[in-house]
Formats: sequence, structure tokens, C-alpha cells
Amino acid sequence: LRKELAFYTPPNKYVVAKTCSKGNGVTEGWRRRLCEWMYDVVDHFGFDREAVSIAFDFLDRSVSMTHLPDTSKALTKREYQLSAVTSLYLALKIHGEMDPEVGGRMRLKISAFEELSRGFFKASVIEAKELQILGLFQWRVNPPTCARFVSHFLRLLPKWGDSEEMDATCALTHDDMVGKIYDTAKYLTELSLFVSRFAFRYSTSMISCGAVLCAIEALHAEAPLPERILAQFLSNIVNVSPTFDPHSRDLQRVIRMLRKLAPTMFTTEDIAPHNNEPLRRTVSVADMDASSSKSPTANTVAVMFGSTARTLSPSDSSSMGEGAASSKMDGRPTKRRKLCQ
Repeated sequence: LRKELAFYTPPNKYVVAKTCSKGNGVTEGWRRRLCEWMYDVVDHFGFDREAVSIAFDFLDRSVSMTHLPDTSKALTKREYQLSAVTSLYLALKIHGEMDPEVGGRMRLKISAFEELSRGFFKASVIEAKELQILGLFQWRVNPPTCARFVSHFLRLLPKWGDSEEMDATCALTHDDMVGKIYDTAKYLTELSLFVSRFAFRYSTSMISCGAVLCAIEALHAEAPLPERILAQFLSNIVNVSPTFDPHSRDLQRVIRMLRKLAPTMFTTEDIAPHNNEPLRRTVSVADMDASSSKSPTANTVAVMFGSTARTLSPSDSSSMGEGAASSKMDGRPTKRRKLCQ
């Protein structure tokens, strides 16, 4: 928390700045497109999705530092794409752990990102941008992520003994309950990356705390926490920092915003995912934007999830309309090995 306060505070909201959004500049929809692209890339190669939150920390901070307050140089879409590609490359280079089910560690070659951009950005250009970002950050490239904060918060959940101490409708062990809360909360934090208001207004720790409380609420029908356990848990969180008082205005706002990202999780008909149905790890903007129209727009990215093809090129956005990107990438294992080392 001290490191977050000192070095990783929310960046300035660049998507509304004149130097970023005027003319052919960057908008909220463009930020969402790149978020979708990053998730596609990490899912395609089997990296942990936490890398996307790190990449977006790099992207938002670097753009905010170079284009705010007003500068004479406008932020073009090409420059924004380059910053996104470089941010993901740097995040995977430093923090690119594979999904636990896959195991091991893999690093994508910089040539892979040149190919992912369909040659739009050469390796030398990406390397130059990488050095610029590292200089801006003074080499502070270890931001605390929502996944880490959620994990730490759940260490404060009191343990219980026999199942009879729990509600009659729930016989989960402490470890099982922690696992369910973690998966649900992490899912909500992944969705929150699509909405710039989270990143520009609230700290990572605040978003994570709100996600944990939302997860407990969403799981209530399936696995309600006893009042004593819940009260002690909330007390433990507040003891860490008064900022996390459940009745605070900021935390209540975060909770309301998170509920809107996945409204079906909080309805009486289906308040929680089915026991045998895992949370979907691939999401689209349309899934979290309840106000989106039926036809694809800048805020409802159409994503292709074929068995052998993924939409992986950020440069497609330069020529595509409001529908799906036209570029596909072969997802066969031989292709992956070629791009990795």
C-alpha cells in the first residue's frame, strides 16, 4: 500500500484531453479495443491474465506522463498502438508467468510482437519505445496488481472449523471458500480494465477491495458467510487501512460500478456461477457494457474465437470499421513455438 501511494497512484485521464482525443486521436473506445487485444494475446499464448493489468498500468501511466498536462504534440492512434504493443511486451518480459495449468516460464521474442503488429512496428521501434517508458518510470515496473491485492485481502478472512459452524446451506471449507471468492473477484477486476474510469479515478487496492466484497455478495446464495466471520473479516480489512471502510463513499462507488460490469451475477435468479460451470475467462466489451447496442460499435468490440484463429493484431484497428478485425493468426502449437523462446 505504501508503494502504491508513493509510485503507482491513478494516472491522469488522458482520453478526454485535447491533445489525445481531438481529430483522429484516442478515445475510450480505442482504449477498450486494445484491452481486448491484450487479453486475446495472453490467452492465445497461455500467459497469466495478470500480465494485462500490468501492461495497462504501463500504458496508462506512460501516456499520461507524456501527453498531460497539455502538450504541443497530439497523441495519434499509431503512437497509442505502439505504446500498447510495447507495454504488453515489457509486461510479459518482466512478469510473463505462464498459466499454472501450463507451467514453466516462456518469453516472447520481440520479433513476435513485430509479427503480431503485422510488421506495423519494427523491433527497433519497439525497443526505442521500451527504453523511453523505462526512463519515464525510472525503472519502477512492478506495480501492485488487483490479483495480488485480492490474494492479500483474502489472507484476512478468518478460518473456521467444522462445517456446522457455517450456514446450513453451505458446507464449504475455508480453502474452498477463499478459492471461489478469489476467482470471482479476479474476474471482476479483469472486466474493470475495460473501463477507464476505474484506472483514472481509483487505486488498484480500492478496486480489489470492492471486488472482494462484490464476490462475497455474488456467492451469497451458494456459499453465505456467517455473520461472525464476515464481521471479523471486514474489521480486519479496516484495521489494515481506514480507506477500506465498507461504508466509505469511494468504496461504495467502486462496488456499484463493479456490479454493473456483470449484472447477472447479482440477480436473484442466478446470483452466482453454477458449481460446475467455471467463470468465462474471455470477455468482450459487450459482456460488461449493459448499455451497448446490438450492433458492434467502438465500444462493443467484435471478437473472433475460432479454434485455429484469433484476432491478435492491434494494427487492424487502423483500417477496420466498427465490426470485427479482418486479421487472423494461426494458433497451432508450431506457430507458438516459432514466436517464443
